[in-house]
Amino acid sequence: MLLAFVCALQVAAASAPPLSVRVGERVRTVGIVIRSGRQSIRADQLVAALGGIFSDDGDGRLQMQIDDRRLTVLETAPYVISGRDTLQLSSGMFRREGTAYVPLTFATQIVPRLIASVRYDVAKREVRRIASTTAPRAQAARTESQRAESPNTAAAKPRARSTATSVRPRIVVVDAGHGGP
Repeated sequence: MLLAFVCALQVAAASAPPLSVRVGERVRTVGIVIRSGRQSIRADQLVAALGGIFSDDGDGRLQMQIDDRRLTVLETAPYVISGRDTLQLSSGMFRREGTAYVPLTFATQIVPRLIASVRYDVAKREVRRIASTTAPRAQAARTESQRAESPNTAAAKPRARSTATSVRPRIVVVDAGHGGP
């Protein structure tokens, strides 16, 4: 009886409440595991819940495509690479029974920072993906080509750029008091 209780406590300690991922009205949950005191999630489940494409070729890199951003997580170092951006993870990825896990902060901090359509709501413990930024760009391209074909191109007014495609400002924090000017 005592052994069963101890086993139940170990299982409970090895997991945490799941992370909710909302895309429109659809909500999925991604399980959280605890390893060495750090919360991690399955990378493939997170990307699938966000409607992205996940690839793990076993070459030491995880490839993820969400909207028009490609994210690469390195197995040998705790970094995420996306275009010219390289961001450090709170801890490295790991594998359990062939499945890749990334730190929870990847979903709550890194992905929202790199992908304009993703936000994290701390109060609800929910990652949200708003309307895709790819669709407005494709629509704008179609509108431009239709305008070029139209005989009234001079009368056609350009549309204002959608705020969904604008780049979010970055916040820079300066920690003064360490010497120097």
